[in-house]
Amino acid sequence: KSFIFLKVINIFFPIILNFLQIFFTNKFSSTTPNTLWVFAAFNNSKYISLKDLVIEMFNEYVDGGNILYFSEVEMNDVVSDKNNFRLFLDILDLFLLDVINCNSEEVNFVEHKELLTLVNEMMPNLSSKVEKIMRYKSQIDLNANPTLLLDSVIINLKGE
Repeated sequence: KSFIFLKVINIFFPIILNFLQIFFTNKFSSTTPNTLWVFAAFNNSKYISLKDLVIEMFNEYVDGGNILYFSEVEMNDVVSDKNNFRLFLDILDLFLLDVINCNSEEVNFVEHKELLTLVNEMMPNLSSKVEKIMRYKSQIDLNANPTLLLDSVIINLKGE
């Protein structure tokens, strides 16, 4: 009986594990700002490094730097893992929503309010950029090349 039980576990355990991985990956791929912050609490160090990377990228943008070059040099770790890239896009999406609502009291990047205002003044068509970010998130699950997708994200942000 125990042999049969072990065979059943060996067959069904990978299936259940795969299901849980797919479920949680899809659950966080369409995060709302509230769930993003909850997720960030569980994945603190990775979240903080990706959040800092988004802030650094927009500081580079405001200073007139080449953010495409910045992305190629600084973001290799982001595109090496789909979950990291998805989380990066979620944070980027949240940042852009804060840029749109920078005059509101309810922004998530409160400590970077001045940067939000500068980006709002410098970056045209923010709503369309947020919509494109949403499309890029869905392309991750379709096995799009993450490096090319990151280049598309940056070119979209620059407005070229």
